[in-house]
Amino acid sequence: MKPHLLLCALLLPMMARADDEGMIKIVYREVGPEIAPDSFEAQPKTLYRWGDKGRVEAPYDPALKVRALTITDGKNFWIINQDDYTGGHMTMPDQHDFYPLMYLAAEGQPQRDSDFSFGHELAYMLAHQVKPTKTSANGVTSTVYETKQDGLTLTLIMVPGTQTPMGIQISDGDHRLTCLCYIEYLKLKPDPTLFQVPAGVKISEVPQQ
Repeated sequence: MKPHLLLCALLLPMMARADDEGMIKIVYREVGPEIAPDSFEAQPKTLYRWGDKGRVEAPYDPALKVRALTITDGKNFWIINQDDYTGGHMTMPDQHDFYPLMYLAAEGQPQRDSDFSFGHELAYMLAHQVKPTKTSANGVTSTVYETKQDGLTLTLIMVPGTQTPMGIQISDGDHRLTCLCYIEYLKLKPDPTLFQVPAGVKISEVPQQ
């Protein structure tokens, strides 16, 4: 098992089996030797997906001095400062997946398009006919899918016998670009209110680029 994904395997008892229907809730954080435990990157973020709707709740970012909430619904995108209840809205010209995992590996590089995205991790591997393997570490057995896209290695680690991801890693050769540990990965009854702008938020329109 890849060493940076070992933490995800140790969190195995905290994972719940995912069903085939419903809204997806993912609590995740970045892991790795270069991620300081008290950094923004190491803090858990919460993501919800339901069809073409999404929501991401982030902790306070001291660099940007904002506690961001993003909401998407179809082509609509809102970003909200949860501390001062202000935000912006923009409409994308085309249907857009706002939650690709590949963008996490694209810092300093051209943006990569991919359907390897939050909530669609296993579907991506199955669509590309990737065969799973089994691996063990510290007495914990996991199912691993691994493939390549655009020269990058995409690794998905699963709870064996379920459709529940435990974490993902994206690497360029021996260089790990990003590694996410999924603290929770649940299928829940949809809550439409999660994908609505909270009452009292002052929204400004953001011109399209």
